[in-house]
This record gives sequence, C-alpha cells and structure tokens, in this order.
Amino acid sequence: LYEAVGAEGLEGIVGKKRGSAYRSGIRSPDWRKVAHVHRLSAVVGGFTRGEGARRNSFGALLVGLWEGPALRWVGAVGSGFDDRTLVAIRSKLDALERAETTFHPDQLIPAGSRWVEPVMVAEVYYKQWTAGPRLRAPVFKGLSATPAEDATWEAAGPGAVTSS
Repeated sequence: LYEAVGAEGLEGIVGKKRGSAYRSGIRSPDWRKVAHVHRLSAVVGGFTRGEGARRNSFGALLVGLWEGPALRWVGAVGSGFDDRTLVAIRSKLDALERAETTFHPDQLIPAGSRWVEPVMVAEVYYKQWTAGPRLRAPVFKGLSATPAEDATWEAAGPGAVTSS
C-alpha cells in the first residue's frame, strides 16, 4: 500500500485504531499519518546566510538539477542539520565559493545568496514536488557520493521520482 501511495503521488497513509471516532479539528493518538517520503540527490549550487543561532554557518543549501549547461533550482534545504554537520558543510562551502551562479535565472532564488562550485551533492528527502516545480518540505540527509553530473532534471525531476 505504501508503494502504491508513492506511485500515485499521494502524501501518505492514515491509519487508525479500530473503533476510534473521527473528531473534527482534534488530533488523536488513535490516528496516525505515515507520510510517503521521496529521495533525491541534488547538486549544491549555493547557500543562504545563516541568522540567529546559525549566523556562523548557513541558513539553507540551494540545490538544483542539471538542465543543459546550468542548474535548475529545485529548492532551499534548511532542515536536517546537526551542529557538527553545519560546521563541516560550511567549511566545504567556503572552499568552493565562487562569484557567479550556475543556476538558470530564477526570481525565487533568495536574494543575497552565495554561490559555490557545483561539485557537492546532497541527499535530500522531500514530501512531493510543488507546481513550481520545487521540493516540498526538503530535509537534508547527508552528502552523497553521486557524481554531480548525474543529478539531472531528466533523470531525477518530477517525472522520475525515486522513493525511499
């Protein structure tokens, strides 16, 4: 059932305890949503500046998929990082920083973003593709050994979703 839900592009499954009643507007421990999660290896092309507790690291990784000679921006991944990972990745970002973007022009890329050489690949889990198309609720799961050139729009875009 879980795989069928993913194949249909649905968000997930709701399971309920037998005999439990539906209560409008009230969460019940008797009802559980199991979200279907998708996985994507995406190229890191930049990052946003960190604020508050993240002022010494970064806010989000800007990720994309190759579409021709440039990256197609698919989202900003700002969750899933622990303190150690934030520091380690910021060090890598600093070593890869460049003046120009490798993303296709996109007005939705956050202003003030910083750019990096597109060689680092992030493993990202997400709920689904938005109409944008962008990743909905992306979460960083680690760096990937996938070669950056293999992360293409054709192979991994909305029509080629890989489930986890």
